[in-house]
Parts: sequence; structure tokens; C-alpha cells
Amino acid sequence: MPMQKKNNRRERRDRDSESELLGARKRQCPLAAGDLVDINDIELLKHFVTEYGQIIPARITGVTAEPPRPQHGSAGLTEGKKEMATELLLLSDVEHLGKAGEVVKVADGYARNYLLPKDLAAPVTKNALNRLAKLRKIREEQEKMELAEANAKAAELKDVAVTVRAKTVDGVRLYGSVGAAEIVAALKEGNKVELDKSRIVLDEPFKETGTFDVTVKLHAKVQPVIKVFVVEG
Repeated sequence: MPMQKKNNRRERRDRDSESELLGARKRQCPLAAGDLVDINDIELLKHFVTEYGQIIPARITGVTAEPPRPQHGSAGLTEGKKEMATELLLLSDVEHLGKAGEVVKVADGYARNYLLPKDLAAPVTKNALNRLAKLRKIREEQEKMELAEANAKAAELKDVAVTVRAKTVDGVRLYGSVGAAEIVAALKEGNKVELDKSRIVLDEPFKETGTFDVTVKLHAKVQPVIKVFVVEG
């Protein structure tokens, strides 16, 4: 019985000590990152251990194993960003970043999660430079083939005129409109030339009858113009 009473008194004292410490709001960690605790410093240990040798919970002392995170815009965050920068060689053109063959610095996460998995870039090594040279040769050959195909298609469209018939309200204003799909369909039916509607360049569909010059974008360097007649019918 005396031993049980003694243990009860200890538990009450520990609870009282804990209640006093809980009276304050959440505390900042009293230890800086990397600090070592001197076990011979009795006054310091009183903040973390009760007189009976029990460790005071971290929610009371405010001690944390992690150093405090830097606030946005702080020097710590800026330094962290610099340390995470990765230097890469672009293997393809990347919008808002650079062109193939350029060496760029990007965030480690952007490199790891986007550029590298999509094979848009590689670490700057001799092998990467050799690979880039091979890719350039392949792309040059592809560019020559695409240009040749565009020129051949442009020859088919030379002096071509397309007639598109549409219903009108009063002989001029159309019930609906004439767009790329209608032009391509008329081109195939009347001129036997097949073309994807994405090649037709229009600011907006035609809503009246008339004669219009329409650009066909076959290639960056090849953009012939065809004549389109929108008539009532």
C-alpha cells in the first residue's frame, strides 16, 4: 500500500507539471537544427525530463526532430532552389524553355517528372551530344521528305478554284456558314484533291455568298492560295 500511494503521488505531480506546461500556446522548438544536448546541463534537461526521469511529450516541450521550414521568399528557400537545379541538354524544342541542342538549367522535379521521361532532354554527357547529332540528321531527312510532299500537293492545287453551294436567306446571307469542312469536301468532289481540313486557314467561316482567297498551309514554307466561290444552291 505505501508503494502504491507513492506511485500515485508521482503520477499526480507529473500530471500537474504537464498541465502547467500545456497552459502556454504551441511553442517554437527551443533547439536549433543540429544542436546537441549536454546531458550534464541539469537546467536544460528540466525542460524535457521530469524529476522522476520521465520524458515530457514533444507536444508540450515543442521539440521536433525536423528543423523549421523556411518561409516563402526566405533565403533558405532560395538556396534550396539553387541546389535543386539540374543542367540538361535539350534533345527537342521545348516551348518556353529552349531549342534542341541548348543546355538549360531546370528544377530537379521538372527534369525528373517531365523532360527525362518524355525523352525531351538528357544529362550533358558525350553520349548525349552524339545522340543529339544523330537526331538532327534524322530530323533533317524528315524535313526534306515533308517539304517534298508539300511541294507535290501544292502543284495539285495550282490554279485550283473551288465552288461551294449553300442555301441563303436572301440570295446573299447564308442560312448557316461555310467553313473548312465544306471547302475540303468540295475540293475532293470537284477537283479530286484530298486535303485535311486542318490545312485550311480561315479567320472565321463564310456567312455570305462571294469569292474568297483561301490559304492552304501545307508546310511552314509552302502555303498556296486557292479561289473559293460560295454560291447559292
